[in-house]
Amino acid sequence: MERLLAERVSADAKDGNGCPALARAAGAGHLDALKLLRRHGANLDAADAHGTTALMAAAYMGEADCAEALLEWGADKDAARHHDSWTALHNAAGNGQLECTRLLAGAGGPGQEGQQVG
Repeated sequence: MERLLAERVSADAKDGNGCPALARAAGAGHLDALKLLRRHGANLDAADAHGTTALMAAAYMGEADCAEALLEWGADKDAARHHDSWTALHNAAGNGQLECTRLLAGAGGPGQEGQQVG
């Protein structure tokens, strides 16, 4: 990945299915790849054709370290998929990912204090 980025391949490149590199890395738990893509200017809220973002992918797969990093960097926790309006929190809770559910439920929003869950 470093070589591709050094050769000026976009950090926002998408695979053959239209999934951004950041979302693939987040869903697979590759925190180092997330950091690398961020350093090269990847859009934290880039989405696939369904509206699935990196934060949603991390939440769905239970990759709490990746979800936490994305939140700290400013990823939009309220972004929603096009076909069902699910957010990252819906994805985490709907897939039984308790750690990510707690993280996202406690993230708060603009002007809000985060709330602890459970």
